[in-house]
Amino acid sequence: MEIATSLSSKFDTLTLETEVDAGIEAVRKILENLSRKPFNSSFTSVIVLEAQNLTIEAQSALLKTLEEPAASNQIILTCPSPYSVLPTISSRCQQIDLGTTKPTEKNYENLNKATLGERIILAETLDLESWEAFWRKKLHEAIGKKELAEIATYLHQIKKAKEFLGKRANQKLVKINLIFDIPKIG
Repeated sequence: MEIATSLSSKFDTLTLETEVDAGIEAVRKILENLSRKPFNSSFTSVIVLEAQNLTIEAQSALLKTLEEPAASNQIILTCPSPYSVLPTISSRCQQIDLGTTKPTEKNYENLNKATLGERIILAETLDLESWEAFWRKKLHEAIGKKELAEIATYLHQIKKAKEFLGKRANQKLVKINLIFDIPKIG
């Protein structure tokens, strides 16, 4: 927000909250506003919060403007990682890393619905001890259910991954492998 407000007044700063509207129509409205000259500043700033939530069509609609932005436009996209949006989007943006946050159990719960980029981000920050504890908890919850054997097998896979890491295997590859092999749980 500071970047936007340093160059644009509140009248020339627009925010798109993708949790409310992530479709192509919302992006078109923003692009329409960008076609106008700034009212009270040198720049018109658009902030797209959680850009990874934008539909593919909405992200594609942004491409032309990102490729050839007007001199008086500033577009700021927030997302957990450059892998969270289309590669054509991230390649046209200056990236500013604001640091990562440690995954929580909530992140783990929603992993089955996560995008490829979100899974890779989780793999980069994955703490195997808390990951194993999460799956042990899921094992106890699955007693008497059909997914019990699958979770037990996955816990064995986590144990093997820890052994590989002890033998100096590539951490990122081992963790990515674990993330992509997670069992489907209800």
